[in-house]
Amino acid sequence: MEELALNDQVIIHDRDATIAAYLLIEQGWADRCTCSNCKNFGRFRDVAYGPKLKDLLDRLGVDPFKEWEANMCGVEVDGKIPYDGWFPFVGEWSTNRTGKDAFDFPRQEEFFFFTSLFPNATKRFGPKVLAVEFRVHVPKAPEFI
Repeated sequence: MEELALNDQVIIHDRDATIAAYLLIEQGWADRCTCSNCKNFGRFRDVAYGPKLKDLLDRLGVDPFKEWEANMCGVEVDGKIPYDGWFPFVGEWSTNRTGKDAFDFPRQEEFFFFTSLFPNATKRFGPKVLAVEFRVHVPKAPEFI
């Protein structure tokens, strides 16, 4: 278990256990769902995540193509649609934790944080599970929306 800080949130995580859990997941949410919103997200997820989010997911052992869940969460603006979702990982809050589960973020293209508030993932990740909650904006594919 390794400690990791993100802003004022501090967690302890097990990268190897997270990698092992993701190996057992066949597809991400967007690949399992047949709705046009999920297909749109799945088409652009490889470019939706910025370098800081990609780096965090890699450090945690998360497969960025296997989101636990992703949902359209607003309306299209300038050809982009906001989505939010979660990437669970094996971990728990550190005793050095000073942050909250969620924050009020300014409206921006991408933000993410650690949370314990997300759809249940204990069957796959065990009892010590947290998630990275994310918000990203992806292009609108005309054939999907």
